[in-house]
Amino acid sequence: MEELIIDWALADRLAGNSHERAKEILNLLIELLPEHRHDISTAYQEKNWPILERALHKLIGALCYCGTPRLTATAKKLHQSIKIKTARQSSREEYFHALLSEINEVIRAAST
Repeated sequence: MEELIIDWALADRLAGNSHERAKEILNLLIELLPEHRHDISTAYQEKNWPILERALHKLIGALCYCGTPRLTATAKKLHQSIKIKTARQSSREEYFHALLSEINEVIRAAST
């Protein structure tokens, strides 16, 4: 079974079983995702791994309150690949591009 871009049942649970609160939290995330995307992209392009790790940690913290399982999983994979100093660059690159794609998918899904 394919994971949903936005899992409203999960979002509602995370928001104390309040759909209205879940929508508010997701809207806050959507407002901040362009900034997260910029910070992560800049750090990745500069190969500034400590800054990238912090930016990913910040994003993952925000995602803990949203029902975005695919974005959360992808952010965690990239975060782990940065923390593991011996991770292959090709894996990092794959996860980086997947993360940008998932960010765009969440923004697109939230606007429909």
